[in-house]
Amino acid sequence: MEVPLANSLAERVVGLVSVLYPQVLADKKITNRILDLEKQFGSLDPAVALTIAEEVAKEKFCNFLLLS
Repeated sequence: MEVPLANSLAERVVGLVSVLYPQVLADKKITNRILDLEKQFGSLDPAVALTIAEEVAKEKFCNFLLLS
């Protein structure tokens, strides 16, 4: 799988996930949220991954049922 160059870990994560859901992650909401969490918890802190995973699972950024 080819992913465009990313300027940050947040952009890399969004690029990988957008392979399955490109219409959802076209905006910068998740990227900005990851960057905010990195400022709060620190870069590469597991709390960032767990927090963003919880928010995605709770459909804070999109409704996955509507995409099926």
